[in-house]
Amino acid sequence: MDLLDTPIEARSFIPFVLENADEKINVLFVANNSPIAGKTIKSLDLESHGLKVIALKRKNRWIYDPEEDITVRGGDMLIVRGVQSAYEKLRDYVEGTVK
Repeated sequence: MDLLDTPIEARSFIPFVLENADEKINVLFVANNSPIAGKTIKSLDLESHGLKVIALKRKNRWIYDPEEDITVRGGDMLIVRGVQSAYEKLRDYVEGTVK
């Protein structure tokens, strides 16, 4: 049997790939009193830490690949792509558990 003829069980390898990927996609909810509320995406300097905001949801509106001059507001939901350790630090900062 040729390797290309071998059926691939997608469900068996997708969780493995997602768990072991260098980058992850995570969701951040920005509270009104969050230290990032009122700051622009550019001023957060996320890319230098291995993170990128790939989408922002504000009320019922999605903004995909948001411009860096967009100001993050309380109530926003950020979709962030990047390394997990950097995301965890950002999450702790956004939640106010780390200064």
